[in-house]
Amino acid sequence: MAPTIPVTRKDNLLPAAAWGLMLLASILPEIVLYELLQRPDLLPWITWGRLLALAGLTAVSRFWPPLRPLWNYPAILFLFLAAQLGLTALQDSPFWPTLTWIDNPTTRDLFDVQLWKLGVTAVVLAGLFALGYTREQAYLVRGRLDAPAAPARWLGFPRPEPWTHFGTKWILFLGLGTAVLLFLFGPVRIPGLSGALASLPAILLLSALNAFNEEVTYRSAQLAPLEPAVGPRQALWIVAVLFAISHYYSAINGIPGVLLTIFMGWMLTKAMLETRGFFWPWLIHFTQDVIIFWFIFGGSTRLN
Repeated sequence: MAPTIPVTRKDNLLPAAAWGLMLLASILPEIVLYELLQRPDLLPWITWGRLLALAGLTAVSRFWPPLRPLWNYPAILFLFLAAQLGLTALQDSPFWPTLTWIDNPTTRDLFDVQLWKLGVTAVVLAGLFALGYTREQAYLVRGRLDAPAAPARWLGFPRPEPWTHFGTKWILFLGLGTAVLLFLFGPVRIPGLSGALASLPAILLLSALNAFNEEVTYRSAQLAPLEPAVGPRQALWIVAVLFAISHYYSAINGIPGVLLTIFMGWMLTKAMLETRGFFWPWLIHFTQDVIIFWFIFGGSTRLN
């Protein structure tokens, strides 16, 4: 069983190290190289250099007492990135196309991405259990559905309320906000969205898969080693920022997408920490993805 280690409040080394590890593992170096320095030729070196750095930092934190409470975190990040690299290589093999047999090119491409993500998720889950985490420690349980949501005065919620109320409200608020932003900034019009309803089964399945994959890799697997080492507040923001940076290239591209996603990441991580489970973050994520995939299919319907 993975140990639960109390946080030493007077020691800022663990939170600083956790933030540094997160930024190292994020796609921030790729964004800087590609967007600011215009040096995409260096991207392969960044990938391998980052993997070597995380392997070394895992070893250092495992055997250096001041960082030992955090050593599982670089180990999980290393597995996450190594799995991505391995699955990308597998995608380029003759074997991979045999796994996708869907005729529609848009649907096939979207399921191809989810198949890749599912492979990464499987590796990360295996790593979590190999490191000794239980399902409860990794938040891979339903959780307490009516757990109290901590007040968020800056959002207009000054008092605690059950997640059955708080979560339901935010499914509606976030869904409406996402739809408005996609409609304003995307290439979709009403006829395309209406036509996309024919693809509703694919939209629901893709949304369920994407929410599951991302909640495991960007939430459960990150919080399991982080919360015992740095505490819930630091863990919440580290996880939310990693999730946001990873969506720099997404349906809403660039800085606006990051700002929107950091709020989404904050909400999903808050849900997982406060309910101690997977249900509410997955459900909120799923409903957002339904809207996003609906717009994606709506765009392809209009363009085709």
